[in-house]
Amino acid sequence: MGVATVVLVVLLPMSWWIRACLAGIGAIAVTVDIVVAMRRDCWRITLSMDRRITVEHGGRERVGVVLDASYVTRDLTCIVWLEDGARLARAIPVPRDALSSEEHRRLRVALRYSRPGDEPPEGPGASAAAWLKGDLVA
Repeated sequence: MGVATVVLVVLLPMSWWIRACLAGIGAIAVTVDIVVAMRRDCWRITLSMDRRITVEHGGRERVGVVLDASYVTRDLTCIVWLEDGARLARAIPVPRDALSSEEHRRLRVALRYSRPGDEPPEGPGASAAAWLKGDLVA
């Protein structure tokens, strides 16, 4: 229930005490949503150039591998990864404003040019370290 819903409920034709109760319930729901969202916003992601990922969330650490289905653009990056021993892949959306511009650039470069540990780098993928150091410019 959002703020717009609370406003719409208040504008409905009904007794004042029903409006007050519904507006109070809506305000409590909005407050609970905000508190839950603030607590849930504690992610720590470590990504290596061999496509290994470590995700720490809620006091739990998960390790896995980044899949080729990851989506990288200027505005949105979605990390699709498979936890070790899991059967289903997970996705972590990373909007542009979630990181500083330099961190977001490094994430995009790492996802575009990283390779699994058993594949030898060749072509543009071989220069990922240079991209991350800032030696190359797109």
